[in-house]
Amino acid sequence: MEREINNTSKLQCLYRRYRDVIFFNKNIVLAGLASLVVGSIITQLYALHYGYSNNFTNSVLSLAAEYSVFFPLFAMLYYRDNKFRYLDPVTGKRNVDRIKSDVKKLVATFSVSELIYSSSKVLIGFQMLQMALLAPYQAAVASTMMSWILSAASINVMIKVLKLFRK
Repeated sequence: MEREINNTSKLQCLYRRYRDVIFFNKNIVLAGLASLVVGSIITQLYALHYGYSNNFTNSVLSLAAEYSVFFPLFAMLYYRDNKFRYLDPVTGKRNVDRIKSDVKKLVATFSVSELIYSSSKVLIGFQMLQMALLAPYQAAVASTMMSWILSAASINVMIKVLKLFRK
């Protein structure tokens, strides 16, 4: 019994320590899933309408569609989870300097990770469409999943390096 309580308290301690990172990654996953659905639909519709003559254009269009969903949704979720961080507890006013600092860190973080994501998504998606082993929407899903792994690793390294969530 005591061992279970000890394990539970260790998990709670771990959760409290990494809560911000957990919520950050949750927001990335939720926004990513929504963008995955949109990107897959766009890829399939493009292939149905224009055929398989220009797979590179299809891959780039899918990426653009994903971005049009991912960033607005991520921004909304991130703000919802972190708005308390930007209020002065004494005055209740916004801490504009903290907001500017965090926005700069987020831009730097996403610049690196999205460069990795974009290039790998287009290259992998193009290659999968060229091989024609999968339906277009399946190729879009597979390329997105592979690119997410690379991007997620880089995002988490960057938020650690830039100390986005400091205690």
